[in-house]
Amino acid sequence: MFKWLRRKQPKRDRWDPETPLLRWNAWDAFTIGDSYEGLFAAGRTGSGKSSTTGKQLAMAMLAAGYGGLVLTVKAGEAELWNDFCRRTGRQDDLCVVDSSCRWRFDFLQALQDSQGTDSGLVENIVALLMEVGQVGSRQTGSGGAAQGDNVFFQQACRVMLRNGIDLLLMATGKVSVGDLCRLVNSMPRSMEQVRSEEWQRISYCYSLLKQADLNSASLRRPRDYAVVLDYVLSEFPNLADRTRSSITATFTAFADLFQRGLLFDLLSNGTTLSPADIENGKIIVLDLPIKRYGDVGLVAQLVWKLMFQRLLERRAVTPDTRPAFIHVDEAQFFASGVSDALFASTCRSAKIAQVLLTQSISGFHTAYGGENGRALTDQLLANLSTKVIHATGDTITSSWAADLCGKSYRMLANFGGSDDGPADWSSLLGMGGGGRNTSGMSESLQYDIEPREFSYLRTGGIANDLLVDAIVLRSGQPFRASGKLWMPTMLSQR
Repeated sequence: MFKWLRRKQPKRDRWDPETPLLRWNAWDAFTIGDSYEGLFAAGRTGSGKSSTTGKQLAMAMLAAGYGGLVLTVKAGEAELWNDFCRRTGRQDDLCVVDSSCRWRFDFLQALQDSQGTDSGLVENIVALLMEVGQVGSRQTGSGGAAQGDNVFFQQACRVMLRNGIDLLLMATGKVSVGDLCRLVNSMPRSMEQVRSEEWQRISYCYSLLKQADLNSASLRRPRDYAVVLDYVLSEFPNLADRTRSSITATFTAFADLFQRGLLFDLLSNGTTLSPADIENGKIIVLDLPIKRYGDVGLVAQLVWKLMFQRLLERRAVTPDTRPAFIHVDEAQFFASGVSDALFASTCRSAKIAQVLLTQSISGFHTAYGGENGRALTDQLLANLSTKVIHATGDTITSSWAADLCGKSYRMLANFGGSDDGPADWSSLLGMGGGGRNTSGMSESLQYDIEPREFSYLRTGGIANDLLVDAIVLRSGQPFRASGKLWMPTMLSQR
């Protein structure tokens, strides 16, 4: 007799991409590799998306050892994550950033530490501050000017920031929001002021120009120093009064928040916790819900989100690199333009999972705003490979989901009859009777799932025995259970 030996299966690495995180059914799973390609879940309030898809994936990533960042909109989310960490044995890794200011993050210093004085530092600082300012003004509705005016003043503000940051780096070697505000407020408003000995004596701006002139940094970059000098002493003071005041107002409207109160303590008063700590397994929950803290909560979390993207995406990745996640419920509140889609398209190589939950894609259209709102939304969602659609009452979301599920050809029967004589069912079926009758079959392209069907998915609760229905879609590989790129699944709230 031959003795059959079972081949020993190779031992998987701890974070093997093929390792399942959760199962949709007996045949199909959501793996660690799938998580790097992003997940988007949509469903109306009470649809069960947070208590099933959001909760189960969060606990699965915690149990697998991911580090992560959690953004919050509603009060009570920090308590939920505390429970998730307790149930998965991760409480020692949990860091809750809140108004106690135990955990602080000086983001500009961290950006400078990560880049040194390379040529991209100035532009990265400018881009970060402008993005935070634009999202903040969009969410609070403070952008009251016409779209064209907004674009002009934003670009002009970007030029002012670029020159101001460059001047601070050449003069002092460091940048802070407080120093930027002080510099902007002391810049000359006219050519008469430029020539004024009084202004030269008391101006912080002028003292920086003199310091930069003597500093070795500016000696190594004479062209840059000449550009800054020309902007500060010629271009800026020669602007029309209204234009100049609008530019400075665009900056100070959000920069003022960083100089006082909670936002100063959290983001400008030294560092005790950084997104880089997520590489060591920290679970950072930003307990600064927008519904409670308003602008302060929004700006603080935007800074953490953007710095998380910048710092972790640059890390060196090996098979032993710990996966990281960013988990955002009501994600439309933190939507930040092109950078969202860019991050979603590149974070896979850095082993970062992006989990976004929202009530509808209409929320993203509104959040991005303007003529490009739909295009930016489409660009983001195209880069999130797994979509989970729960019960939704939004027709735009339902139609979008139905389009993703696709269409198939079906044979449809058609019957007709004339009024030439009495008609009954037998005549309509061509089996006799009066009048003229027609019947036939035609091929028609129909939705696999009609948009209205997404309104009938179960939403959990006692009435549904805590069961929630969803349609799962993914790119590239059909599900074994359905043979298609989509399939229905049933999730439990237990």
